[in-house]
Amino acid sequence: MSGARPRMRERAVRSLALLALYMLDARSASDSTEIRAWCQAADGLDIADDDVVSPSASRMDDRWREVDRAVVALVSADRDEAFDLALGAHRDRRRADADSTEHAPHWPAHRQPAMDRAILRLGHYELAQARADRRIVINEAVEFAKRYCSDRSPGFINAILDHVARDLASAPGDATDATNDGTPTPASQGDSA
Repeated sequence: MSGARPRMRERAVRSLALLALYMLDARSASDSTEIRAWCQAADGLDIADDDVVSPSASRMDDRWREVDRAVVALVSADRDEAFDLALGAHRDRRRADADSTEHAPHWPAHRQPAMDRAILRLGHYELAQARADRRIVINEAVEFAKRYCSDRSPGFINAILDHVARDLASAPGDATDATNDGTPTPASQGDSA
């Protein structure tokens, strides 16, 4: 997606990663080759078509159409990045689920709707890896929840990921440091998963 705004590219990569993570959770990691191929198949992504009825057709607006078009326009390397992000989040799911359960003990992962769980896992992984500013990660997760989930999900996801971000920023020996505004930043090149 050369020449695209960097923020839109990141949003498109994250959007494709979320869908791939949802499929990894539903189909299992043993189908990862097929899911990676799906990520690479631009013609298999009909989400940019204005006539497609999405799970949130009543909430579809120009902003999401722009994101959907950006997903379709992703180049192969961006699609690989999205799949790798999804796979990393899938591999780190036990840690994400444990941290979510710590902050919402009455809503462990097995009780959460599948898309809520995928959004939390992706957000957790991005926060743990310090891939982007925590405010961006949390905001994008909330926007995904508004698009794909129930009316109560955005607040739930926001609260959980905010707690996780604070925990990660204050954890001693973690792969993140807190900046003056509390935003996690990479402290080392090591893998914290």
